[in-house]
Amino acid sequence: MVETTRHFTATCFVVNSDRVLLHFHKKLDKWLPVGGHIDRDELPHKAAEREVKEESDLNISIEGREKLSDGVEKLPKPDKVLLQDINDHHQHIDSVFYVETDEDDFETEEGIEEMAWLSEKEVKQLDASNEIKKHSLEALEKFR
Repeated sequence: MVETTRHFTATCFVVNSDRVLLHFHKKLDKWLPVGGHIDRDELPHKAAEREVKEESDLNISIEGREKLSDGVEKLPKPDKVLLQDINDHHQHIDSVFYVETDEDDFETEEGIEEMAWLSEKEVKQLDASNEIKKHSLEALEKFR
């Protein structure tokens, strides 16, 4: 029996002026939000902030960290936590955050073919998975 491996990831649907930021992943041949693997000893919301900075050069802050008592903190709650099959033996446990930014000038990381701010209409017309469209529209709706 082959063991299933699972990695923790963080994804961020970034919204600005009723548009959501997506990029075209050339290797996977699809449109995706910003995100990636959570580094060892990294908190999910910090991974999301880092991935946004690395991939788009935008600065975001995910609020909600709160000290509850000595040694206990409440972390910012993701909008979704998803389990995604990558292949037959590998899954991602994805903390998905919807965030808003006042910044709109992005600069793409090397290797990113195309990145764009997309309106609701453009998301609906995009050649992307239904999941990406659904989450993009939910993120847009959250900040209306």
